[in-house]
Amino acid sequence: MNGYKTLVVVFALAMMTAPALAEFSGKQGEKATYESIMNGQNAGTAVYSVEGRFKIGNIQTRRFVIADSTGGKVEGYLDDNGKPIKVDIFDSNTSQAAMSVAFDHQKRVATIAYTAPASYLSNTTQAAKQTMNVNITSNTYDLTLLTQCLRYLPIRDGYKTSFQLFNVVSAVMMSSMAPLLTMMAGVTVDPASMAMLNVTLQVAGRESVKVGTNSYDCYKVVLNITQNVPPQLAAIDPSLASQSMEQQVWLRTNDLLLVRSYSESLSSTPQLTGTTTPQRITSETRLVSVTYA
Repeated sequence: MNGYKTLVVVFALAMMTAPALAEFSGKQGEKATYESIMNGQNAGTAVYSVEGRFKIGNIQTRRFVIADSTGGKVEGYLDDNGKPIKVDIFDSNTSQAAMSVAFDHQKRVATIAYTAPASYLSNTTQAAKQTMNVNITSNTYDLTLLTQCLRYLPIRDGYKTSFQLFNVVSAVMMSSMAPLLTMMAGVTVDPASMAMLNVTLQVAGRESVKVGTNSYDCYKVVLNITQNVPPQLAAIDPSLASQSMEQQVWLRTNDLLLVRSYSESLSSTPQLTGTTTPQRITSETRLVSVTYA
């Protein structure tokens, strides 16, 4: 699933927030192209598109598409408060989604449908269709659409909020790893418990940001992200008990378009990867161009 893995790198910058108090600030027909930089090396490009209005059940939504340079794609639908209703993640150049999430905010549950190897213990490449239910709260949003969801917020000097962020990829990967963890460490981990990130957001002020030959007046937004780690998993490696990251995001003041993001993090911990020490990873996303239909 190389396509959505590349997209995950691009989206690592992003996240969503509390119920929106302002309407979406972007425009239909907008296409913004971004480049992703990992440890100083180009990791590909992605185009973020703002599309039309669609009704899912009895809910009015706006459709967003993110397509990366490998052929991977995300199609997502947000309601008028910026909350996710449906998200489909496609592998490179495939017509069927590798992962889909349907959000029921009234029942406070998200249902993941995905196609993946049954587990890391499997000796076959045969894909298996699986489903998973994850409990959500009234303050839960989705990771893959976070750059657009931020544009529903009343971003201003001094603004602060907190929320939970839904990470479908983490839950699906843990589903495949769970049998291996049981065999090697004798622990049972619920994959759904890995789906949530806790986030605090604060607007740190305004800055002029130059990317390429263009300069933008931006709000600087600081996001502190913490992974919910089940105690059974933390028992394998104590360093897993506190997984946190700071993300810095710059949003254009007139429409909250993402201009740049930057973060530093560590790779998986040594006991789970066999490496001697966690590896430092820097991730940056930069706006290349934006057009309007």
